[in-house]
This record gives sequence, C-alpha cells and structure tokens, in this order.
Amino acid sequence: GAKVDYMRPLRPGEVDPNPAYTPGYFKEWGFMPVRVTRRDVLFEGLGDEIVVRELHAWEAKSVPPEFVVLAATNACPVQAVRHRTRPIWGTQFHAERWDAAHQDGEVILGNFLKAAGLTPGP
Repeated sequence: GAKVDYMRPLRPGEVDPNPAYTPGYFKEWGFMPVRVTRRDVLFEGLGDEIVVRELHAWEAKSVPPEFVVLAATNACPVQAVRHRTRPIWGTQFHAERWDAAHQDGEVILGNFLKAAGLTPGP
C-alpha cells in the first residue's frame, strides 16, 4: 500500500555519486548517517544516529497505516519501518552491508535475528 518512486531529480550542479545507476536522479550512496526517530528493538545498543550503507535512488513516499516509521534522513524520511502489531520490519538502507569502520548494520541485523527468534537471546 505504500507509494514508491524516485527520490527526486538531481538539482543543477549536483554531483551524481553513481551516474551508471538511474542517471539524473538523486541518490543516497555509500555509508551515511540516519536518524533513529523512534526507539525499537532493531536499534538496541545504538545511539540516535546510525551510520549504514545506502544504495538507492528510490524511496517509499508513504507507509501503510499499520506501519510506523523508525528512522529517517532529510532526503529520505522513510528509512526503517515496523508493523504496529506484528514482528515485521523493513529498511531502506542495507543493514547486511558493513565494514570495520561502519558496524551499525551488523548490530541492526543481529538485533533483527534475535527479535525474529533466529538466534539465541541473552
């Protein structure tokens, strides 16, 4: 039920971080800061700002009423969502992509696996 579309066209003079992918459109590309706007089990052990891998020119323009937004950037206000009553999450960013300098994605993925009952809890 969410509307999905390109984020926006590039503005005059704006640099395209990956012109081979959706040329002419704004992208969040690389490890970037994301604000946690609503605390959730997904972000346990992390602060109010996380740094995660972004690789997108599309975004959800809205979320269905049964979902709540958990994280945002100024350019993309729907970065993470959770169903209000069921254990269903979604992220715009790529939590599965991290490196030694950017480990928030690993923490988020581990938190998700615990919440889903796929790893032993504490």
